[in-house]
Amino acid sequence: MSLGTRHPLVKMYSWYERKFEKSGHGHICVTKAMQQELAQNWGIQATVLYDRAPGHFHPTSIKERHELFLRLGLHHIKGHSGLMVGDDHVNSTLFTRSSPYSESDIQITSWTADEDFNKLLEAAVLYDRRVNALLGEDYLIGIDSEAIIANDPFPSIHGPLKEEYEKKMKKLRLSRVSFQTMWVSARDYPLLLGSADLGVCLHTSSSGLDLPMKVVDMFGWVSNELVRDGENGLLFETSSQLANQFLELFKGFPHNCKLLSELQCGAVASGSSSRWGDEWAQKVLPLMIKGCPTVTAALWTKVIHSTNLDCDNP
Repeated sequence: MSLGTRHPLVKMYSWYERKFEKSGHGHICVTKAMQQELAQNWGIQATVLYDRAPGHFHPTSIKERHELFLRLGLHHIKGHSGLMVGDDHVNSTLFTRSSPYSESDIQITSWTADEDFNKLLEAAVLYDRRVNALLGEDYLIGIDSEAIIANDPFPSIHGPLKEEYEKKMKKLRLSRVSFQTMWVSARDYPLLLGSADLGVCLHTSSSGLDLPMKVVDMFGWVSNELVRDGENGLLFETSSQLANQFLELFKGFPHNCKLLSELQCGAVASGSSSRWGDEWAQKVLPLMIKGCPTVTAALWTKVIHSTNLDCDNP
């Protein structure tokens, strides 16, 4: 992605893949688009194995959210002086003390160049202005947004753009939106996703043929192959589109958000229809047995368990 297609190393690796790729017993890809690319331009017949969230990704309960926010120190919404009610108490969180008209957006990131955070920041500014301009309309009175931006718990390196975007966030003067960045552990990662009213994915596929894993994870708690626009999510290209979607989604918040509720139900259905363990058993296991017929399915499953690759049983 950073070197470009004309770089000698990229050309060498492309030759290597084309030369030896067909010698494999089986081939797996994560989208039908990639499957078609391999068939048409590489002469390879691949099986589509959709990335699915493991079984422990699910919508979190109020109790789970409260305990999680205590661990993460999310006791108040920064910058919203009039939002909180009650006394400052060590055992209180956003779920026990906040106004019923505050919502949480979650963005999981590795702080790398394949995520355009400028879109989110610009959308936040536009959303803030438009909410303030529409305060005369009852359904928008009192709605505040807490954007929680958490580090991916599994990054290979520290994201190079973290400090740059944090500086930009601090310079914003917003009255209806606040940002909070944090690092979350692998244990808390699925719980945090399950605590959000809305998830935002800014990840762009470098090939244009695969799917951002963060979208897959988000579908566990609640490219066009996964996100069906208007059914289980919304697609956007510009910051203005994203800001408009925020306004539409939170219209009637918290009890009468028709579109948000419909999309949440669609996301839950998408996430629960198939899990990683199901996909592995249906798509990968037959290929492994075919490639090594002397090894039984039971033994392959045992190998997966012993190497902690069975993500549905962490």
